[in-house]
Amino acid sequence: MERHHFIQSPIYPKLIDAVREEGLQVAIEEAINNNPKGGKLLGGGIHKLRVTSTKRPEGKRGGYGVWCFFDEPNDIYLFSSSINGKLRI
Repeated sequence: MERHHFIQSPIYPKLIDAVREEGLQVAIEEAINNNPKGGKLLGGGIHKLRVTSTKRPEGKRGGYGVWCFFDEPNDIYLFSSSINGKLRI
């Protein structure tokens, strides 16, 4: 499996910390490493990926949307997330 280098925007760690979910960042990175360029392409290299919650893994509301930008060869910029459909920037 290809490993990527994750670069977080200045606001991104605050968004993840606000969720207060143990292991969420690890789950996000694993999801991206398992399926690079997966999710929905929004344009300009930006992808929105769905990541399952580590607390509530069932249903659409049991996860998060993560927006990221893929920069070749292995850099991935994480800059936003959505929780229950509300975009956090």
